Amino acid sequence: MDIMRRMNLNQLARACESGFDRLDRSYLLYVALILLGMYSLGQLTAPFIAHDDFDWLLSGFDQGFETPFSKAGSEGRWGNFLWSKFSPNLSIQAAFGLYLVAFSLMCVAIARVVSPSSGVLAALLVFLSPMTAETMQWPVTQVTGVVVTVLGCLAMQRAQSDGRRRLVMAVAVVAGFLFYPSFGPLFLLMYAARCNGSYRSIVLGALIYVLAFACAVLLVFTLNYVFHGTFSIKPAAWREATPLMHGGSLQGNIERYLAWFQAVKPLWPALIAAAVAFALCIHQRIRTRQCLALLLSAAMLLSIDASLSVISGLSIPLRSTVWLWLLCAVPIIFLVYERRALLPGLLLALPLAYTGLLGWQSAYSGTRHVFPAMQSTGMEILRVQAANAGRFDDVILFGDVHGNQAMGWLHSNRALRNYLFKDMSIYTRPCDDVLCARIQSEIDQRVEVPQWLMVDRHLVWVLSPRNTSTY
Repeated sequence: MDIMRRMNLNQLARACESGFDRLDRSYLLYVALILLGMYSLGQLTAPFIAHDDFDWLLSGFDQGFETPFSKAGSEGRWGNFLWSKFSPNLSIQAAFGLYLVAFSLMCVAIARVVSPSSGVLAALLVFLSPMTAETMQWPVTQVTGVVVTVLGCLAMQRAQSDGRRRLVMAVAVVAGFLFYPSFGPLFLLMYAARCNGSYRSIVLGALIYVLAFACAVLLVFTLNYVFHGTFSIKPAAWREATPLMHGGSLQGNIERYLAWFQAVKPLWPALIAAAVAFALCIHQRIRTRQCLALLLSAAMLLSIDASLSVISGLSIPLRSTVWLWLLCAVPIIFLVYERRALLPGLLLALPLAYTGLLGWQSAYSGTRHVFPAMQSTGMEILRVQAANAGRFDDVILFGDVHGNQAMGWLHSNRALRNYLFKDMSIYTRPCDDVLCARIQSEIDQRVEVPQWLMVDRHLVWVLSPRNTSTY
């Protein structure tokens, strides 16, 4: 009887494994789940993009946030400066579509580097990163870094030795730094997952990564010196940097860095699942050396981030530490695809999926109605313009966009002005102090707040009854 029971259990296990294999090889399922997820967030029909991504979609617009050339000096992303010569040809929808395709491919490529036998589940675990949920709001400036990462992953898949993997990592880190530096650490973790795990290989991998990072920084410093006259990266004023060597206090900068740990707290289900997965891998001797290499690499990345944050006086947003999510996903991928611990691996994938889905929902909880509301506003302005042709010289946006519940998620009035010009060719501007006072007086004399009014040949579109934002 016991023998028969064991045979039945083994048959059931093989049937479940066979069913999982069929689903895991269906990349149509991967595509369908991504499209369904994007549709549920509203990104498929009306993609939301961050305010300063418009700087790469509009060429020569006089109401941008920071020019690509200036951004290259303040963030070192010189590759994106070159990209800005072509990106204005994209529409908002095309930019998001291009990013979504590239990012989906990147997740598959990363999963295949970590484990060559991986499939849909591994790619989805990488895709669900709450960090990249937020960075997807910058599709125009992020897509270049994603493409560089995809190419680096393809090269690492073909590398047959640790020496060649280290070379790929070095090139990818330097190239990626010119587009989006936060993807560079992913290559150190991918190298750790694929190397032979020897002491020599781990040490050389860490050394090459540090040298490549240093070379990337020196390259950017040199470009900034040639084109901006400063041998450094000077952060934009809004970041409120407090460099340790230029007036910043050690205690204050440490406190700014420690704020990152507060941002990490919501990830606790994924962090606990990853810790259990690492323990299981080590206990069951599943890629033990690679797990130790991953943990050592993560410790080094954490130290680098802490050092840079304290020295520069800049806080680290959670979206800049994409590597932390990959660190959580890798041991679970090991468990699932080594087949010796499929069920525990699948169970541990659940907290990761739950945390990721919550992160995505949080990142887009208020964006679904933003772009439809802006489009509706633009259509109304066009209608009023047509009905009042010849009676006005320009269009003024008055009030505060945050007074509109549907558009409250927007960064500022300027973001709305950028959208109207990009998507609907409507040029609007804010009012100066004198005109603002006249408009305010006109509104105060009315019983109801008008949608629009005409003041001294200015067509004024009223966002709210008080002009609390002129940005």
